[in-house]
Amino acid sequence: MDDVLDTASEAVSDEKKRIELLSSATDSALEFLLKILPSMPVPPFEGVRNGLIYSIRNLSMHGFKLKKEDIMVEIAGIRAAGTDQIRDGSEAFVQRQVNAADILIVDVRNISAVFGNALWSFEQTYMPYLKGNGRANVDISEGHIRLEFELKKRQRITTEGTTWEPALCLKTRTCSISQLSISFEGASRLTWVANKLAKMLRNPLRDYVVRVIIDLLGTKSGWLLENLNGILSSNWDIILKTTKLNISSLDVVNRNDIVALVDDINANEIDLVWSEFVPLGINLLLNDKSGFIKVVDFPRGSQARKVTVDKELDPDDFKGATIVSVNGSNCSNRERVDILLALRDPSRPKTIKFFLKPKEKPAPHANLSTKEIELINKIDDKNLATRRLEINKEGPIGIKFSKSPDGTCLTLVEFSKDGKGKEANSDGAVRPHDILTHVNETIVIGEDLTSMKRAFSCLEEEGSKRPLSLRFMPSYIHTFTFKTKDEHGDPMIGGPNEFILEQFKSKGSSKICIKGYKEVDGSVESRGIFLGDHLIFINGQPVGTGLQLRPDCPELTLGDIYDMLNDVTSFPICLTFARPRSKARNVEFDVESTETKNLSVIATSPHQLGFKIGQGSKDNHFVVKQFLPVRGHLQLKIEELFGSSATTGLSFYSINGEKIPSYANCDIVLNAMKRAWVKKDELELVLCNEAIKQHALNQT
Repeated sequence: MDDVLDTASEAVSDEKKRIELLSSATDSALEFLLKILPSMPVPPFEGVRNGLIYSIRNLSMHGFKLKKEDIMVEIAGIRAAGTDQIRDGSEAFVQRQVNAADILIVDVRNISAVFGNALWSFEQTYMPYLKGNGRANVDISEGHIRLEFELKKRQRITTEGTTWEPALCLKTRTCSISQLSISFEGASRLTWVANKLAKMLRNPLRDYVVRVIIDLLGTKSGWLLENLNGILSSNWDIILKTTKLNISSLDVVNRNDIVALVDDINANEIDLVWSEFVPLGINLLLNDKSGFIKVVDFPRGSQARKVTVDKELDPDDFKGATIVSVNGSNCSNRERVDILLALRDPSRPKTIKFFLKPKEKPAPHANLSTKEIELINKIDDKNLATRRLEINKEGPIGIKFSKSPDGTCLTLVEFSKDGKGKEANSDGAVRPHDILTHVNETIVIGEDLTSMKRAFSCLEEEGSKRPLSLRFMPSYIHTFTFKTKDEHGDPMIGGPNEFILEQFKSKGSSKICIKGYKEVDGSVESRGIFLGDHLIFINGQPVGTGLQLRPDCPELTLGDIYDMLNDVTSFPICLTFARPRSKARNVEFDVESTETKNLSVIATSPHQLGFKIGQGSKDNHFVVKQFLPVRGHLQLKIEELFGSSATTGLSFYSINGEKIPSYANCDIVLNAMKRAWVKKDELELVLCNEAIKQHALNQT
């Protein structure tokens, strides 16, 4: 045994072996820093300071940049900097004495990041009630990240019994940023305020970004550790021998050690800021056994729901949440009566910290065989059957093909007017986007690029023969292009949050598919209208209390209002609502008061509205009584192609031209769509129907 280890020890001194070991570890570190971290969202940076409510959101690690030569990896005391230098062996290796506490070090310098297209806003809570918003440009430079890993041991159960194996654990993580610059756009009339705000937030924002990165390094480093432990698993004996460590002397992994992906505990704590002088809009549970005040829900049309949606959070996630603090005062140190008084205090702004109820862990990945059975049950037989095209007459077939989005097969684009293919397809059974599966009974569909080449080859060889038999089936892969804004420049109703995603495995690789859809807030609710707001104009025609402004106009009844809201010829429709800043929301409502806040909503179709109107405390007061969820833009667009019966079970192939990587999970895919939805004019999704694809491949 000693001879074997001596030989292994000599291997470590071999330059080629060292290059391979360091190169593998460095590649994993680079992939973690360049792929995993940039895919993670950065929560909005917001708060209240000196009576000023501020927010900087749409911050993304997508602009995270570093150079290969700025990353240094040291493993088992062997160190080299720069991936290229490691591979070509141009830099001498440095080796030092090492112990288990610093077995692996990853040190990265000169990190930069550009948070382009971030969004900023501010609002004063005192006279003169200034407010503003626009785009923010945030640049970070001279960043430094250092990860230190220690070597411990953990039990491994095998068929031969229980043994110990070494395991890397994250020991420490540090991050620093020397330079951060911030500039605001869209504040031409309030330049002095924007400059003051930028100066005030520069250092707090830098500290916030550092905290976010440190948290991400902790919660997401499990991915890196799993890969590194896998890479080094075959070299542990070598490493232990070289470093003169013994597995019996290593500490045992405990539950506080990070060796795999873990949940971020702090991510369950959320601060929300209320600024409107209207009720908070929280239904509370006051008799919970824990003794804390908990949230029942944020009802539709409430200020609480708007505050949550504006922060790009799901209001339903707050069901069962615990109120931790109100305006910085910890609830655990106060009597329940004091907490309720603080919540009922009408002063604004009001900051409430919630601890969200932990989400249930997703079920283990489903196997494709199980998933396939589930999906095929939702698909009509006509979508699984091939369609035969028999060409018997001499002449050009006149069919134009194109490469499928995944590059594995040919799809039909169109028939030429004089081609024999169109003549043979007189019944219209074969349609554009169908995929070619057989040429004279030769299968030309597969899972890689060779199948498309085979299809071209078969067409060249067999295309002039008669009879010519071509078989097609409906395409399993489709490209959808969703506009992110309507013709008026307003965000489309819905967005990526419509999707309920799930992850499953197919032949060893992970796939993310659409499990279902969430209904979303309609046009009226999503534009910030609250329950109790007064409807005063419909397409410029006054209704209800709007007659105070134009008393010469005819008075409309509630029935007349619903007739206008349901008349498709009224659309696009412009609705104007009014909200008093004072408590007099019905009886003493004065639409001409300087304290009244007016809001307008534009909708393009009746199904987008999602609200009910009713009479207020007076017969001629028409106020918002209820909000109803609606189907979002993405769901409706997908249903146009598939119908409502086959819009689930579609897996994601690419987002805006970028193929989904094999390591992606539901969060990574959802965050990628959210970034594109905010930053781009269009969101392009290539979706694959796994059931139809597997049915087609099974024929081969």
